[in-house]
This record gives sequence, C-alpha cells and structure tokens, in this order.
Amino acid sequence: MPIVELLGGKFRDSVRVYADCQVEPSMDFSAIKRVVEGVLERGFTALKIDADLGAYTRDYRRAKGVPKDRFNYTADAWEHERMVQLVEMVTTAAGEDAAVAVDVHTRLDVTSAIRLVRDLEPFHLLWLEEPVPPENVAAMREVKRSTTTPICAGENLYLRHGFRDLIEQQAVDIVMPDIPKCGGLSECRKIANLAEIYYMPFAPHNVASPIGTMASAHVCASVPNFLVLEFHWLHRDYWSTITTDKEDIIKDGAIALSDRPGIGVELDEAVARQYQFPGTTWFE
Repeated sequence: MPIVELLGGKFRDSVRVYADCQVEPSMDFSAIKRVVEGVLERGFTALKIDADLGAYTRDYRRAKGVPKDRFNYTADAWEHERMVQLVEMVTTAAGEDAAVAVDVHTRLDVTSAIRLVRDLEPFHLLWLEEPVPPENVAAMREVKRSTTTPICAGENLYLRHGFRDLIEQQAVDIVMPDIPKCGGLSECRKIANLAEIYYMPFAPHNVASPIGTMASAHVCASVPNFLVLEFHWLHRDYWSTITTDKEDIIKDGAIALSDRPGIGVELDEAVARQYQFPGTTWFE
C-alpha cells in the first residue's frame, strides 16, 4: 500500500510545493526578476528567498573599514534596509502570480526581528522564517505577537515533545518540521495533528532528495492543515535522474501521489553512487 494509506488516507491527491530560489543580496532588480520569472515558468505558485545577508554584509563592512562582529544578532540600519529592499524587489517581481516566503535563518535578536517583521507587513508575505534562534520559545512568541506578518519556525526541533511548547504557547503562526530529521513520517504526522488543534498550518522544511521529498509528500497529503512543502534543488543535475522513473516528481509546482506501494519512487543506486559525498560509505 502507499504510505499515505498507512497513515490513515488522503486529504488531497496533490501536494503544493514552493521553490527555494537563488536570490543573492548583491542582485539588482533585473537579476532578481530573471530568477523569479524562471521559477514562475516552472509552474510554482510560491517561492522563498534568504534575506539574511551573511558574507555580503561582511564584505560591505570590510570595504568600509568597519568589521562585522559575526556573533552579533543586531541588524544595523544598513542591514535592515537592505533586507527590506530585497523583499520589495522579489515581491514586485512575483506580483500576484506567487506567494513569497522569507528566511533569515535565526540571525536576528528580538528587537531587530520585530523591527523587520513590522516593516515587511506591507508585502503580505506567506511567512517570515525563523527570525530568532529556536531555543527560547518566549522570545519567538514575542516576535509573533508584535506583527501581522506570519512567523514560521521548527526545522531545528525534534520529536513532538520538542514542538510542544512552540505549538501550545502559539509562538508561531506556521509550524515547519523537517520530516526526515524531526523523527520520521508517523512522528511528524503527530506534530501536524498537534498543530491542527490550534488551527496552525503545517509547512514542512525539506532539503531531501526526490526519495525524501516524495516520502514527505505522503505525510503532507495525510493531514488537513498542510500548507506547502519546500523544494530546495532547482539546479541539481541529478534531481530527475536519481530515480528509476527518470522524471521530475514535481510538475507545475506540485507533487501528485500515485497508487504505487510505499513511497512510490525507487532510487537508481548507480546514479546515486556517482554523487556520493566523498569520504562517506554506501549504507555499510
């Protein structure tokens, strides 16, 4: 039987997917527009960008002769304005054709996060992801309560017990477990069920291969509060060759579940071995 049936059956036959796209902080509007248009041409109706500036900030500060403290979570005026500009350019390029999510990878303190989410409210984002580090649920709740921009987090939490405080304290608007990492398929379904009690959408983090992505799609189909599933590999050569079907499991921005047993796709081990990470063993 398909995994989705073992999990209790389907709420939907097709799982919506968003594309994590390669927008860089140094890009101008024309470059960003080309990236976004490429995503839209592939049929996606949602996308995500990384707004934390990282090395771009360090290079900028070095050129100005003012080194950036890599341990500091406070965004200064220049960093803040650049993050807002990036979001404005991306949402302008996407127009009404795609929802836009923004990730800042836990890089901000509470004050900086609140200032950012409030200034992003006019752009009606799908969500702002992990504005502050995940360990302090009260701090995340403080950010969430300060804004109408939806807050999404959870990729660095484990098991339903790790999500309990985040959900019960309603410290986020959207919960995003990483399904292979948080405890597996049935455990993640329990996390989604817990979030559903609070009418909280479920939008899994996903950086897996087509095998892990399809497995995650079975969980997404089995819960009522699913929103959208992440897709991280727009530019991976092996994405459509690493399975025996030799085709992309994502079509027009969605994954259709089949009636095949188990996950529904099979790994081509010969192709997978070609891309095996140096120094690792083959499941030995």
